[in-house]
Amino acid sequence: MDFLIYLVVVTVLTVQGVCGEEWGVTCKPYSICAFQRSSVDMYCSYTHPSHLTIIQAYWTKLANRNPPDLAANPDYAGRIRVDCLHEAQTCSLHIYPVATSDSGAYYLRITASLGGKKWSRTSAVYLEVTEAPQTPLLSISPPGDIQEGSDVILTCTSKSHLPVKSYNWYRTEGPTANTSLKYQGIAKSYSIKHIRAEDTGDYYCETRFQCGNLQSSAVYLPVYYPPKNTTTVTDHPLVIPEGSMVTLTCSSDANPPVETYTWFKVDESTPVGSGQQYSISNVSSEDAGQYYCQARNHYGFGNSSPVSISVTYRPWNTVVKIDPPGQIPEGSRVTLTCSTDANPPAHTYSWYKTGTHVQLSSNEQLTFSQISSDDSGGYFCRAVSDKGQQDSPAVSVRVLYPPRNTRIESDSSGQVPVGATVTLTCTGEADPPAHTYTWIKKRGDVQLESGKEKTLTFSKIRPEDRGEYLCRAANGIGQQESPAVSVQVAWKQSPVLTAVVAVLFRGVMFVLCVLILLGCSRTCTRGRARQSKYYEDTKDHVNVAPSETPDISQGDAVHQDMLPKSIPLYAVHHAGPEPQDHPAWCSLPEPEHHHHPSCCSLPGAEHDHHPNCCSLYSLPEPKPHDRPAWCSLCSLPDHPTQCNIPESIQCSLPEPEPQHQATQCSA
Repeated sequence: MDFLIYLVVVTVLTVQGVCGEEWGVTCKPYSICAFQRSSVDMYCSYTHPSHLTIIQAYWTKLANRNPPDLAANPDYAGRIRVDCLHEAQTCSLHIYPVATSDSGAYYLRITASLGGKKWSRTSAVYLEVTEAPQTPLLSISPPGDIQEGSDVILTCTSKSHLPVKSYNWYRTEGPTANTSLKYQGIAKSYSIKHIRAEDTGDYYCETRFQCGNLQSSAVYLPVYYPPKNTTTVTDHPLVIPEGSMVTLTCSSDANPPVETYTWFKVDESTPVGSGQQYSISNVSSEDAGQYYCQARNHYGFGNSSPVSISVTYRPWNTVVKIDPPGQIPEGSRVTLTCSTDANPPAHTYSWYKTGTHVQLSSNEQLTFSQISSDDSGGYFCRAVSDKGQQDSPAVSVRVLYPPRNTRIESDSSGQVPVGATVTLTCTGEADPPAHTYTWIKKRGDVQLESGKEKTLTFSKIRPEDRGEYLCRAANGIGQQESPAVSVQVAWKQSPVLTAVVAVLFRGVMFVLCVLILLGCSRTCTRGRARQSKYYEDTKDHVNVAPSETPDISQGDAVHQDMLPKSIPLYAVHHAGPEPQDHPAWCSLPEPEHHHHPSCCSLPGAEHDHHPNCCSLYSLPEPKPHDRPAWCSLCSLPDHPTQCNIPESIQCSLPEPEPQHQATQCSA
């Protein structure tokens, strides 16, 4: 078929005498091979002498003098579109869909006129239409769900016997169905390494043959991935007054879509809410903080960045911290720090001691440079901000110190009877309380007891328990000894023992009196004889003057003449018997009252003188009728004695002084 190799014929018409301008028509492509039901586009451009006017341009399938316009051919009705632009000197023909009967040459006819004359030029494009092969198939490997990050291979398979010149790969992007060429080449496979979420879309391939192109059906390639680009937004300013409402909204990109939304507060593991929105209806200071949402689907989860919610509120959770913690020995440095949670922050702090209204400090810290036991007690601080104030709970400051004011208390005073129960108690002040008490007796500092008992008890006190005692109290800080306390023990007889002693004493005294009476009776008899001899022997040597004789109101004159003027004390003392012959002048039983008519009165006698004047001075008894002698004897200044004076002789004896003892004498 000669017409199959027919080419576009370009005819150049030269009109002589018209400035040398020529006709020119150029068409591309010169030949077209197309598959049935495909589309074909023919395009031609032309030139012409400027003095000519183009009056017509159209496409036709005949090359005779006056060919019909192809647009008027009913076989092409609805299948062709002609666009001719005289200004641009172009003309195109679009046929869709083409059929095998459309094969042949297509001519562009251009008609121009000048002075009523017409000139025509044509140019041809040959079209060959053949049966189309089967549509290529597109397959995806691996099959199933494609997860983000995996490798994917797309394969285009042609079932035509015609050779494929090349393959084109396309992807339809987004809802607007924008199509982009992803790959062009001779390989029938297209690989995507580490596929991303952005690679999701509809893919199709196109096989290019000599006579045309065939496209496969589009295949949707979903890329599955966990939620990402998760964000949290709030419908309220970030600074929220206490008591207002705030709503947080979570959004995320995920394939498949997010299944659950969970809300968390930073630094808390327990969720505070669920759902795509989280609302707090009555915001309080406890709600202040950072929040984030967690979006989750079948392939994983994604967390949003935290969003801070700042709530303005008065101070709360105000507490006092002690530094150093633990035990506080007296004299150490202690600092109390007031901390509170407030928005805006607290600007004023005040310190108080429990039970007082005196402000101790206006700083955030209260410091004791050398703390003492007097500083023990409860302390609290007051935090003040622009929104209000709050007092902290009181904290107890316990200052530890060694025992002091240690002393001993006794349950009895003065002398304690033998056998009584006496308890000594060691008391004092210490913090922590004394845990060890040591009892010491101050006689060589003998340690008696040591232990936890603060009392020392004598269940039956003995005389050897008397003495001075002290206690030593000790705790973990130190120790101190108390002043000594004296314990006095007095002898105490039982009533039975007292009665026995009294009976024995009186019995002994009775026996002594009997013995004295017997001895006195014998001694008085010998004494009278010796005294008579004495007076007779000394009568011539003693000159007695009647004027110096004591005044005696009653008595015999003979007796007065026989009595010497005075009897010296030494004479009286040495005239009596020898000491071994002086058993006693009289016996002295227990005195009765102050005086007795028969008692020896001892005026002027001192307490160290023996009460028994008769026995002490061994005075010889005068004769019964010798009144002056009796009276002189009884009126001795140092030893007045009235002993066995006969009833016929009356002496005037001086009255005893009250302080002298009267002693009953029995002769």
